Amino acid sequence: MAIDKKVENEYGAQFAYHKLRDIRIVNDDKIGIQMTLTVQSWLNKQARIEGKQPTVRQCVIMNADFAMQPFYALLKAKFPEFAGGLDDMNNDFKKDRAASGDVEYIQQTAQGALIERHKDINSQE
Repeated sequence: MAIDKKVENEYGAQFAYHKLRDIRIVNDDKIGIQMTLTVQSWLNKQARIEGKQPTVRQCVIMNADFAMQPFYALLKAKFPEFAGGLDDMNNDFKKDRAASGDVEYIQQTAQGALIERHKDINSQE
């Protein structure tokens, strides 16, 4: 699977074929859940088929608690000792964590240079 859509990179060049290369999830009680998606991009699908080198960027999601849900479901579905386990969604004990629970989205180059950053504000009302 890939995404076919023209996307302009930080240098103004457009790439139309994008493939997830790596997904990493770090679950840390102090900083929350950080999910990093490494995306390779080519000018088009043919460039990938021909073995051209892609550009690479990382899309980082901070406070990505939602990212763990499918893995817990997989754990319960595929490993009998966890089957029938109850999901505990109460994370009130984490309120003292420096992060407020707002999800932050960061795009950066493969070398870590910031491209873009934005937040989804988590309403606590």
